[in-house]
Amino acid sequence: MQTLYVLLKAVRTNAKRSIKIALKIFVCALLTPTLVFTLASCGTLQNIHVDHTVKSTSGENICAKAYRLAQKNQQFIENNVNNVSTSDLESSAKEWETVAQQCPGRLSESIVYSAKAKWEILSKESGNNKSKIAEEIAGTSDEENAYESAENQENPESSITHQLERNAYIQFTKTVKHYNNFQWTHHPLANAAAAEDQLAFILQTLAAKKVPGLPLEYSDMASTNAQTFMNASGKGDDLRKKIYEIPSDALESGKAQDKASGKDLPIAAIAYMDCARTELTAFNQIIVIEENKTKSASKNNRDETSYEYSAVQAHKDFKDAVIKLITSRLLRAYALGYPTDTNLVLK
Repeated sequence: MQTLYVLLKAVRTNAKRSIKIALKIFVCALLTPTLVFTLASCGTLQNIHVDHTVKSTSGENICAKAYRLAQKNQQFIENNVNNVSTSDLESSAKEWETVAQQCPGRLSESIVYSAKAKWEILSKESGNNKSKIAEEIAGTSDEENAYESAENQENPESSITHQLERNAYIQFTKTVKHYNNFQWTHHPLANAAAAEDQLAFILQTLAAKKVPGLPLEYSDMASTNAQTFMNASGKGDDLRKKIYEIPSDALESGKAQDKASGKDLPIAAIAYMDCARTELTAFNQIIVIEENKTKSASKNNRDETSYEYSAVQAHKDFKDAVIKLITSRLLRAYALGYPTDTNLVLK
């Protein structure tokens, strides 16, 4: 798998030509035909150059090395289920996060395995150590999580994953707002928006029934995520239905049969997992970033070098935000009772 390394070359300040930015996804056939999030020159952007072979100091392809290490650690964990330490799981989560960054064709796989490692860390620890681990995973202080813990002492994993969900929501909305002069390929984002919209509807329905541990805030965040995806997307149809069918018997019992596992599971757990699956599928295709001319009209006098850099940075930041958002959906599903078998996600 060849990994792209983007070098930005300064543009002469007196250049007057107009540059249209379109950063396309490039994936070679060494790993998988899945196409996601790798930046490549589209031919029209002459001052973004691509070195097609990025290697570590040892000469090994960075993606290949990252994936090899992640697989090795994953194999150790699977073969030593009863003797896996928190340190082993932390290493695994970080290694899969590196794969997500370096190997576009492994995005779905890396998100799923990283999320599972994080969940096992939360499940493994207890007491004060659990709180400390939660802070590291969520990136928040104990004070910020205090009210969550007070609300849900009997299920701290649910509180922690809710904090992760909130953090992902904040990062995603801030990222799209910050780079509002760019837009991304419509169809993948529209599908992700529809997934978040359906999740929002289900959570709103459950909140109205006063299901414990599912306040209206969850629905509001998912609804905002859906609109944010649409704001970031190019022109195209809005796939959100706003109203979705929920079987009345499922609402009464609070459970429904999950098609993937064949088990009766909490509706909210299924909803979060369905959302995660749809988003993983949505971003397993070509994603293109381009200038939103309407919102960029006031920036015509920008320095072209910094503008092109911001396009590359916008794509990277958007990818990071999406990874954290999908991870938060997986962790919420696990906290609400969904089985952690990775085969149920990577079907």
